[in-house]
Amino acid sequence: DNILSRWFVIECDQTRGAQLKLKLHRDTVADFYDAVLDSPCFIEKAKLSGSNDLIFNSENMTYNQIKKKEILLKDETDTPWIVGYLAKNLASKTGSITVGANYDISLSNMDHDDWPYYSYRSAASALRDIPTNIKIGINVWHPETPPTNMKTTIYFDNFGNQSRTSWSAGAKGFAPIVESDVKKIMSTNFANWFDMDDIKDDLKTKFSYDSASSINTLLTQYDGKRVQFNDGIYRIKIKQTNYNDSSSITVDDGAIFTDDLYDAAKAGIESVVGHSVTFGAAVSPAFTAEVSGQAYYIEMQLISADGSQYDWNIPATRNKLNDAPYDMFAIPMNSVIFGAIPGGGTSYTQLDDIGKIVASDMAVTLSAGAGGELYDIQILPYCPMPIAIQSSNTISTLNLTEHADYEHIVDGDGVPVGIILFPSVSSFSQVIALGTSDRVNISDYKVESECDLYRLCSPNYAGVFEFNAAKNGGITYFEVNCTYKPYNPYIQLNPNFGRLYGKDFNDERGLICGGDFSMAIVNDAWVTYELQNKNYEKSFQRNITSLELQNKYATIRDVAGAVGGAVGAGASAATAAGPVGGVAAGAVSAAAGAADVYMNVKLRRENINLQKDQFSYSLQNIRALPLTLSRTTAYTINNKYFPFLEYYTCSDVEKEALRNKIKYEGMTVMCIGKIRDYLTNEMEFIKGRMIKIIGDDYYADAHISEEIYSRISQGIYIGGN
Repeated sequence: DNILSRWFVIECDQTRGAQLKLKLHRDTVADFYDAVLDSPCFIEKAKLSGSNDLIFNSENMTYNQIKKKEILLKDETDTPWIVGYLAKNLASKTGSITVGANYDISLSNMDHDDWPYYSYRSAASALRDIPTNIKIGINVWHPETPPTNMKTTIYFDNFGNQSRTSWSAGAKGFAPIVESDVKKIMSTNFANWFDMDDIKDDLKTKFSYDSASSINTLLTQYDGKRVQFNDGIYRIKIKQTNYNDSSSITVDDGAIFTDDLYDAAKAGIESVVGHSVTFGAAVSPAFTAEVSGQAYYIEMQLISADGSQYDWNIPATRNKLNDAPYDMFAIPMNSVIFGAIPGGGTSYTQLDDIGKIVASDMAVTLSAGAGGELYDIQILPYCPMPIAIQSSNTISTLNLTEHADYEHIVDGDGVPVGIILFPSVSSFSQVIALGTSDRVNISDYKVESECDLYRLCSPNYAGVFEFNAAKNGGITYFEVNCTYKPYNPYIQLNPNFGRLYGKDFNDERGLICGGDFSMAIVNDAWVTYELQNKNYEKSFQRNITSLELQNKYATIRDVAGAVGGAVGAGASAATAAGPVGGVAAGAVSAAAGAADVYMNVKLRRENINLQKDQFSYSLQNIRALPLTLSRTTAYTINNKYFPFLEYYTCSDVEKEALRNKIKYEGMTVMCIGKIRDYLTNEMEFIKGRMIKIIGDDYYADAHISEEIYSRISQGIYIGGN
């Protein structure tokens, strides 16, 4: 019973008669098992638990990156904000604008609540698209011992996946089927017994999903459109959600039971198990169905009525920014609810387009630019006054003071239809919590670390921050830090850092949203020119005076030079040729000098006239453009108004390839440790380089050590019970 060593026959050659020549191999790892497990080893491959940070070592495989999801990171107000920057010395300003009818689709023959899609106004009552996955379960029953009166369910779905449950007490189904029969069924492609297209069509009534054409009509014709109904103009927004539903399928469900499932299942089971199976209505249900897919619901937001008048006011008593040399206002860009109001006021919902209408009027009414009343106006993602946020899509004025913290936008009858906030600080922080379905919970650290990529993106795509959610331990929320300022607002986001990313030190790690967030501002080009160049004309006139003076003295110098040159030339000629020749030479030289003086004067005068003409043309060009865009918007049809999180992953085939690699080859470890530290209750692949073999039962032998080193470096399966 005491095994001293283990040898295996590798080769066997019969030399003569019963004489054999054997080649043996000793299992040195098994013979010195404890010494091998407890000796220091550079572990290259092993199986790691999710709590071991070495699990994030790369497996050196490449994967496709397929965009699967996009999450807009909104605050509780669920709307972008129009933020403007005012001169501190602006006393007060009022404005009024009248809006005409402006819509995309006219359905004026019906009220908005008579619209056929009106009933799909919540996620609970959403219009369901054709399911992306249908999973059918077939209940089979084992009435005899063992087990007694137990049920199992075998599943298939439209992706071809097959699975089963363990035996358990429950509803009956096809009977009798024992464990060996279930194994036979699972070894066949039983999904091919059924017509999935027929199942999909016949489940429509059961799970109330619609046709693709109806969904397509809703998305293509109405999403984002302004629709004129008999009782007002509404903006239609289509929201997407996911649905999951399940139900038992019985004989009472008609065609789905009788035509699609029962006959096909009975015939298929009997062909596999080789005997008849019984089933009757008394032992229903025999089938279950699970469906999942996308659904769509609508939001209807009242915009305005034809000819509506809206009045706005920037009071002199508004809050002043404590941390900046300018003031700030903020208007919700989209519809929000205004909750409890001091003094018993009635809450109301801001009209959906009122923010953009009023902000555009402000941009025209207020003198824009660095020297004007309105420095800049921007579309920014987050409310700059967090104290005003009450709950989802709701602003509360309970903690605010009218005419200081906020001012109402009113219609022609004085009824509030919107609000303008006046923050007292330009910097703030918020936490953006992810919804339950959007939170990133890590279930397989290795696969998700290798295959998944998360990318934070700026609304205008000007900046990105890529990170590994598995290395972060998942994502539950994002922190936002902002400093709003003209032209270059500072907006920084980061996930709730954890695990390998450490903790949040309130530093600049994460996404910093750069680029331009400004709305278009219209201003008077001549006024802007005068403000920015009020000393330029004085400088120009001084430059012309200087040129005139330089021209005067240059002319005197040229004349003097010309005369001196003529006298010198005559004297030289007289010495060489006598008096008559000298006089003639001097006359010729004087004439040439006069011509030079004349040309120099003309050139200098032309230079002065050129500068005067260019200055005049510049002024005429500016005066010819009385209204121009001083800043153009950076937003395009593809831009988002919010920072957003993108999720990329690879295909299921690639993930399965990685799982198989890990299953048969282990995970990359690359650290010194003991093999025992990486053993589990199952046989696992271990690969490494032994450093030194130590142990009470191990005797030093170069050949044995070399063999153990070779075995471990090649990799072995080891462990288990």
